[in-house]
This record gives sequence, structure tokens and C-alpha cells, in this order.
Amino acid sequence: MMRLSRPLRRAGESVVPMINVAFLLLIFFLMVAVVAPPDPFQVDLPSGAGETGETSTVVILVGRDGQVVYNGIEGDTFLEAVDGKSVLLRADAALSGANLNALLKQLIDARAVSVQLAITDH
Repeated sequence: MMRLSRPLRRAGESVVPMINVAFLLLIFFLMVAVVAPPDPFQVDLPSGAGETGETSTVVILVGRDGQVVYNGIEGDTFLEAVDGKSVLLRADAALSGANLNALLKQLIDARAVSVQLAITDH
């Protein structure tokens, strides 16, 4: 009696290359992603017409009570960073004129090249 062997099954395609590609894409997107910390408090920008000036070098957040935050740090740490640079103020619309004036004087004394006030267009 002749024994017939079963036909060999073709092995399924390996998913290892696909997993490698998925991990490489994951690593790529993690490396190119810009991870920015959230703002420490909500800032409601004043409304107006014109450019928003989002391309300034130094961004300073100012709360309605005059609280100043630069790079997540409260206080006067921004004064060293503004020397010879442009400044973008993201000040709350409810900030008093006296507090804004005092901050502008500090920026002038710290030798800021220009100061722009961020506004919203709605």
C-alpha cells in the first residue's frame, strides 16, 4: 500500500514586518510631535482688528489680576529673557490699565525690542 503524503500547507505571511513598520511610525510621530505644556490659567484675549503677532520670540501670559507667567514660572523671571527680543503679551481682557502700564515699564527697562499685545478677532 502506498502512503500518500498530505500536501504541504503554505505558511501564513508573517506580521512581524508590519509590526516593525507600526513601531517605526510611532517612534517617528513621537519624535516630531510638539508637546507644549498647557497654560497655567485661562486668558480671555481682548478683541480687536489686526495681526495677532503669534510669531514673537518671548510669550508672556498676564492674568486679570496682574499675575505674570513665563515658561510656566510665575514672577519676574521673564525680565532676563526679554533683553533684545520681541515680546508677545497674552494679557487677559480684564487686566487693569495700571497693571498693564507697570508691566510695560518693566519690559522697557528690561530692553525689550518690541511689545505686541495678542488679540482675538471675534
